[in-house]
Amino acid sequence: MTSPVLPALPALPALPGQRDAEAAADAAPPVPVQWLDRHRVAVLRAQWTAVQAGFVDDPREAARSADEVLGRALTLLTEQVEQARHRLRALPQGPAPTTEELRGALREYHKVLDRILIV
Repeated sequence: MTSPVLPALPALPALPGQRDAEAAADAAPPVPVQWLDRHRVAVLRAQWTAVQAGFVDDPREAARSADEVLGRALTLLTEQVEQARHRLRALPQGPAPTTEELRGALREYHKVLDRILIV
């Protein structure tokens, strides 16, 4: 069974300063940062190793277990991204945050987005 080919997305109009930001992003790719702590990564890797080992004896069960491991990983990742988003929403404090406070918040949003895009 082949996957359907998705149509290309239309180009969005450039935002002010977008071309400069894109050039800077191309010049310096973000450094990968893991969303999950080492312990959780180790547990998920161990679970995945068990899935692979079980494939020979029971391929159907291994496929089901693979789905469960992936589901757990996605749940953990989603929780981490939501926590980061919650913290970001609290950044520009007060009824009228300054431009500098908003600029700082925007930088933090950008860091989170970069982390998501390098996964």
